[in-house]
Formats: sequence, C-alpha cells, structure tokens
Amino acid sequence: VIRLPSPHCRGGWLIFTRIDPTNRDTSMIVHTRPGWAELRDYLTGQDRAGGHARAVAYVCTMSENVYAQEMWRLLDPKGRLIPPQHLASRVVSVSAQEKKSMTRATGGTPLPRQLCVVLDDRTAVWEEAMQAHILAVAPFMPYATDTGPGLGGEVSGSGGVMGAALSMLSTLRIKLFFQFEKFAEFHAANPRLPFVPPPRPHQRQRRPQIPAGPGATTTTGTGTTTTAAIATTTITTTITTATTTAATVAAGGTGAGRGAGT
Repeated sequence: VIRLPSPHCRGGWLIFTRIDPTNRDTSMIVHTRPGWAELRDYLTGQDRAGGHARAVAYVCTMSENVYAQEMWRLLDPKGRLIPPQHLASRVVSVSAQEKKSMTRATGGTPLPRQLCVVLDDRTAVWEEAMQAHILAVAPFMPYATDTGPGLGGEVSGSGGVMGAALSMLSTLRIKLFFQFEKFAEFHAANPRLPFVPPPRPHQRQRRPQIPAGPGATTTTGTGTTTTAAIATTTITTTITTATTTAATVAAGGTGAGRGAGT
C-alpha cells in the first residue's frame, strides 16, 4: 500500500494497492475524500481526551465483499472504527436486487431504528422504513466529468462534504442528549408519569442534503442524521463498486481498478 497526498485537492489522498499482492490485475488506485480523516476521528473519539467512540459503525454495500473489506482497511487502517476481528460481521455485502436494511447491515443486531443514521449518496437502495434516517450526501466524483466538477469541487474542512456531514452529526448528537437530559429531569421529578417529548415543528421535514461544492454550510450530525445510541451512535455507510465514480459516503473513498482504465 502506497499513500500519497492528492495532487488534485488539498486534504485528499491517493492510495495505490493490490487486493491480491501476487496478481497485478487486482491493482487499484483509490481516492479518499477530503475531510474523511476528520470525520473518522470524530466518530472514533480520537479528537477528544479519553478517545471514547461516539459511534458504532457498520458498512452495507452492493460491492463484492472482498473488495469492500479491502476498501475499509484503507479507510480505517488502524481499525479504530471497525476492529479487524469484526470486519467480517460489520462489512456486509448485499445483492443489487436486494434493498439495504438495518437488519442486513447489522447482521440482525437489535438496534432501535430511532437511534440509527445512514450516510449514503443513494437513497433508493434503502428500505422504506429507513428513508427518514438517511443523510444523503453528494456522490464523490474523483475525476471531472460532463456532469460533475471532479476533485476541483471538493474541499477539506467545514466547507466540504465530509465537514458538513460531521457538523450535522454533531448537531444531531447534541439534540439527542439534550432531549435525554430533559427526560432524566422529568423522570426524577415524576417517576410514575410517562414522558411525552415535545412535538416536532413540522410533521414531515425534507431529508438534509449535503451539497457537493465548496462552501457547503448545511449542518448535520452524529447526532444529526446520526442515530446516537445514548452514548454511542450507529452509523451505516456504503462503499460503491470500483468501476463507478461515486464513492462511499462516510467512508469517503473511491477505487478504480485496472479494468476501469486507470
């Protein structure tokens, strides 16, 4: 594995790797999205004293499992978001004919849907029950095309796509803990009464969309469309196939193999 700073945009990386070291036909060039390292450190808690994780991450993808696990190793090389011993159970591949679901993504682990958030650049691939929990982000276009700006439209920091996702997740997490504190205060004063959360200002809200261009100011959070499971949040992300230009959302990386002409 060779890692080099991206010559296309500040904050991104180029990774040269082979899924099978003995087979040159499995050679790949992988682009990581600017801001991914900061988002990963936020989710794992590496950005604060104590290093306690803010989220539990699962990957649900339509890519082949061997490819998906290799991409995740490149995106999380120290195994802080998904430990190596849990890769097989927390990086899950589904068929193109199958709708993604939390049950499939978590291997049947019982998690409250209300405490789960999905980061993905495609919403139609998810079951209807998860639609309200999707934080849709703009697809990662590592190469300029007639429909996308390529890496020139990506920036690191709070103005980028990953920075906006981090901000939204943080906001969501803060709101969840604020509501939990209200519940705790109410329950302490009224242990026998049911807690009724305040009504939402709008019955139906538009799903937050993170724009692709620089200067995106949308806010979201592990806590924002992030389903924070009281102390932790469950994040499900997606890795796209090597031959597509759209890359993974939370994972923020795309790969292109020799067969894809790179």
